Amino acid sequence: MTHEELLARADDLNMWVSLGQVHKDDVYAMARIVRSVINLHKLRFKGGGGKHAKYCVECGFPYPCPTIQAIEKELK
Repeated sequence: MTHEELLARADDLNMWVSLGQVHKDDVYAMARIVRSVINLHKLRFKGGGGKHAKYCVECGFPYPCPTIQAIEKELK
């Protein structure tokens, strides 16, 4: 799927959830997707400590990276 198709699919799921008509398989699929993204953006430690001793393996940003921050925000 393209980026736009993925976003459209997520929007469709949001609509069905708001209407109370989401299929449980879709919920399980979304949970697997979120877990996959979280597993990609793992915390790693660099030697020597310092300000950026914790970083994301996938994108290289200081941890928590923007991706993890976005997921945390939506799951609160």
